[in-house]
Amino acid sequence: MHLMGSVITKMEAYNMCGCLLLVFSLLGATATAANKTALHIGGFVASIGLSSISPDIQYGTKEALEFVNRNQDILPEYHLIMVQNYTNGTTKEQAEALQILYDFIYNREQIVMLFAATNSMVTQPVCEVASFYNLVQVSGTASSPGLSDKERYPLFLRTTPTDAILVPAWEALFRYFKWKRIAIIFENVEIFTLLMKELVTLLNADDGYNLLTVEHVESGTTPTVQLDSLKNHDARIIVALAYEEISRQIMCEAYRKDLIGRKFVWLLLGWLNEDWHLQRNLEDDVTCSNDEMNAALKGYIAVKGSSYSDDFSDVDFYGVKPESYDIGVYNFMQSTYGDYAGFAYDAIVAMAIALNRSDEIFSQLDPPRRLSDFTYDDVSMATVMRNAVQGLKMIGVTGGIQFTDKGDRLTEVVVEQMQGEQLVTTGRYDVSNDVFSWADDTPLLWQGKLPPADGVTKIYMVAVPSSYVRYVVYTLSGVGICLSIICFAVNVGFRKRKAIKISSPLLNNFIILGCLLLYAASILSGHNVSNLTPLQFAVYCHVHVCFMYPFLSPSQSRPMLLSVGLSLTFGALVAKTYRIYAIFKIAMEKFKKIHVGDTRLIIFVVVMVTLDILICASWIIADSMYKFIRTLYTKELTDDNGHDYRYIFQTNECHSDYTVYWTIAIFMYKAIVLLVGVFLAWEIRAVEIKALNESRQIVLSVYVVAVPSVFTSAVVYLIDGDMTLVYALVWISVLCSTTLVLGLAFVPKILLLKYSPDNIVTSTLNQPSVLSAEHSRGQDSCIVRDNHPECESTITLLLDELKQKREKLAFLKTISFNSQRMQLSLQGSLEESTEL
Repeated sequence: MHLMGSVITKMEAYNMCGCLLLVFSLLGATATAANKTALHIGGFVASIGLSSISPDIQYGTKEALEFVNRNQDILPEYHLIMVQNYTNGTTKEQAEALQILYDFIYNREQIVMLFAATNSMVTQPVCEVASFYNLVQVSGTASSPGLSDKERYPLFLRTTPTDAILVPAWEALFRYFKWKRIAIIFENVEIFTLLMKELVTLLNADDGYNLLTVEHVESGTTPTVQLDSLKNHDARIIVALAYEEISRQIMCEAYRKDLIGRKFVWLLLGWLNEDWHLQRNLEDDVTCSNDEMNAALKGYIAVKGSSYSDDFSDVDFYGVKPESYDIGVYNFMQSTYGDYAGFAYDAIVAMAIALNRSDEIFSQLDPPRRLSDFTYDDVSMATVMRNAVQGLKMIGVTGGIQFTDKGDRLTEVVVEQMQGEQLVTTGRYDVSNDVFSWADDTPLLWQGKLPPADGVTKIYMVAVPSSYVRYVVYTLSGVGICLSIICFAVNVGFRKRKAIKISSPLLNNFIILGCLLLYAASILSGHNVSNLTPLQFAVYCHVHVCFMYPFLSPSQSRPMLLSVGLSLTFGALVAKTYRIYAIFKIAMEKFKKIHVGDTRLIIFVVVMVTLDILICASWIIADSMYKFIRTLYTKELTDDNGHDYRYIFQTNECHSDYTVYWTIAIFMYKAIVLLVGVFLAWEIRAVEIKALNESRQIVLSVYVVAVPSVFTSAVVYLIDGDMTLVYALVWISVLCSTTLVLGLAFVPKILLLKYSPDNIVTSTLNQPSVLSAEHSRGQDSCIVRDNHPECESTITLLLDELKQKREKLAFLKTISFNSQRMQLSLQGSLEESTEL
């Protein structure tokens, strides 16, 4: 029938196979072939209708028994018979299976091996008990990783691949598609719990993976809460481990919660029945229609152990090759039944070949023994039979068959994908070589142009100021440096002129140097240091603290060139002001000549710069610097493939544990210097020698530094995330302040050089007016006439007042003469103090 290509329905095949197997079992139980000894094996099969794979198993075992008994190279002296019984597939199935085992052992013919139960949950207790009766168990369906435990199941082997082999395949898929963020949802039964634990262990062993969440679902419940958790974790790559019913519930709930589509990849077990996602009956708890389930499962990936061989002509059962009739059976089996028919077929043939090899070993013993001599308390014969199965190496209907020390089958892993409404094989994974081989004709298809991402792709960007803004700042700095050079040339070229000489040319040079450092600071800022290695960045930070300190904003580091520049500029201004204060204030009060040379003033400036250096050196030694990455802001975008991108803009900063305290220390002593300068400027405000009195310049310099700094700090705090705007505001503020300070210091001197003769330097002190305002009164307030005696008293008063004013005028002339002598003396003292 098979060779003639007759077309029958799958249900008809199920019924026919069941009848044939029943007839075959009855005939085998009552009679055997001539000159052959009946050899019995026990079989556990779920009842048809209660398990979707029962017809597959029954057909595979029936055809395998026919192949063994028909072939004279396998058990030639025996007729192999499988004594089988059905389990009901209910919650009491384990107990029923143990009852069947009891019946096999105590009420049936001697059994030499067991074909294990369909379900892993039933197989486990049966095999555990059967081991005490020295019965080797071979399974074509049970895939639970728990059955690899040789302490509990020492005599168990299987031709179906263990689910444990799926774990490295999943991890290889994750690596292949660069998926790092993984979520797992599983049914809370032992087979899936063990599988989940192996996968979690493998993922946790690699720091590159991020296991988002592991959700468990109880049998018979709706996984609403679990799917909510997956959504809250933004899970995109999801591994679902469950039997058919819970798998339907999971995917239906995923459809309801919009966890499907081009952004998601679901990885499910490949050994589920082909139409597992479709509704079974009206009592099915799944609320989704078949169309909705098909939409939910579009593109899902199924992973399973290798199934049918690609070329049945390669089949070789330990030297026994199939005939053309058998190849026809294999083709029919593949087209009509599922993978488990092939696994069951290979399991029965493997058992028969192992028994055949064991019988040869028994016959060489002294005394010789036979398979029919086996008893349930014979440990040695059971060990020989188990080793015979484990030592097999052959090519079966489902491909190469070879067993590990744990009794698991070595095989490839098949990767399938739901394309349209059916699963197609898209590739295979070689576990031993860690290699994928993808199908050319049926590649993986994605709902976008590219494979889905495992979540929002984070792209870290180093935020640096715009190059155009930096070029503008560099240009302004260059202009400022040129102005500083011009001022230096004027200061040196005209240092012999009194307008420059009495203003201390050497200290003027310090002011120019300070401004140059402030201009240079802007050129050294704004560069990207993110490419430095950790060691290089550590060195950079420790050098950086010597040339950087927080200025204007806690989040913005500025060169210490600013600190030194401020010390030089304002230190020189304050030093010059102190000399004017000492000469004109202290000398006038004590009426003696005071000499304040440049050396003392230079020492004062050097002390300020040294204090900067000492603070920074202490900072480095006592409070080590480290790299701090600060996130400024983020932007999120989605491309045409549904990939979500989050651009994270960051900046690399040098930080220490006590940065704030070191900053306060620098600010405090800078503020003290500025306040001293303001005080001295106020004290010498009465000096009107334009070349000397720089009180206004000092006050204005403090103003143009302090006010923009405070304003800029407030604005920078509000817009801290925009590096370009912050950079522009800070450095334009610094450059403008520096230029104004430079202008206030040198523009008045340049004007004096141009408009004042070198031999005229006025030196006066502001004094109150000598004459009272009454001198401006008119003299016609009283007209003296001979016939007006009332004016005589007025005239007398005026004469007395005139006499007093004459006496006061004489006194003031004397004071003015002495003051002029003192002023000329002080001016000479100042010129002596400013000699280079």
